[in-house]
Amino acid sequence: MTPYASIDLMSNDEVYGLEFSNDGQRIFVSYRNGGGIQEFPVEGGTTTDNTDPDNPITQSCPSCFENASTQAAIEQCILTISRP
Repeated sequence: MTPYASIDLMSNDEVYGLEFSNDGQRIFVSYRNGGGIQEFPVEGGTTTDNTDPDNPITQSCPSCFENASTQAAIEQCILTISRP
């Protein structure tokens, strides 16, 4: 088996849980010390950051997954869309 992606979560907290979205396009990671939940796309799609309800930010990255042919390219695509 070949790894799909290996991502540095850039968190000092320990991972508590990991869950796939119903559509299989995202992974949700929760942290043991209450560090919140992070969402990572693992296939093409869009994500919306509603941190500021008056100014939601939607990002789309379908083409970078289509063109990613190496593990490094997939990892870069995940990081690009999940960290604005």
